[in-house]
Amino acid sequence: MPQRIVALAVRFLPRGAVRDRYRRELLADLAVVDHRGRFALQVLLTAPRLRRATLALTPDSPLEDVVKATKPFLCRTNLHHRWEMAETSDGEEFIRCAKCLKEKWTGLGNDRSVAANVIANYGSIN
Repeated sequence: MPQRIVALAVRFLPRGAVRDRYRRELLADLAVVDHRGRFALQVLLTAPRLRRATLALTPDSPLEDVVKATKPFLCRTNLHHRWEMAETSDGEEFIRCAKCLKEKWTGLGNDRSVAANVIANYGSIN
């Protein structure tokens, strides 16, 4: 039964390579999850949103296989961000929003140290 629900959900997607790819991926995921019925229902409930995301892709886009993520509403309106400490691949720390990944301005060029972020965004440490 869960396989039929997933097959029904995939029918919401546009025909062609996108539909085939998601069908294979979702059926593979279904094979390894513990609660197959719950997983199948979640796939069915989110199918319209996935359809909108896949239709938004342009056919000539180099990233046509990647679904664009949307920013959370509060981040998009710049009303509220969830700031966190993050680290670059070379070990430098900086501040970014955990939801939309927006970085805070450091004010010191390429220097992304914790102290530079604190001073630039909150004034003096003292």
